[in-house]
Amino acid sequence: MRVLAAAGASGGHIFPALSFLDTLKEKRKDAEILLVLPKKNIQIRRENLNYRVKYISISSLKLSLDFKNFLSLFNFFKGALESVFILVSFKPDIVIGFGSLASLPLVMLAWIFRIDTRAECDTRPGE
Repeated sequence: MRVLAAAGASGGHIFPALSFLDTLKEKRKDAEILLVLPKKNIQIRRENLNYRVKYISISSLKLSLDFKNFLSLFNFFKGALESVFILVSFKPDIVIGFGSLASLPLVMLAWIFRIDTRAECDTRPGE
């Protein structure tokens, strides 16, 4: 089973994802796991993670028309393109989003590619 988890940069997104992935790894030893995080504002050190990690270029969007928001929109589409490459190269069986704008392109593209995007994952061993 290949699992791709996408989370935002804050602890409120990362720690639930890590908790889920730890539980999954205990129950499914054969699971291949990839964690995708945003490049900016990473609040957790990579050496503290027990999983392969990829980063996408994505930043928060505001509801204003200024140059900084234009750059954020550009980064969103750049992150979406990077997400396509991640999905094609990793070929996950399931994609799980743990909130924030950073998980949106991966979950939406997985849905378009007909990859399972359930909010829960059947982690019973042997199935």
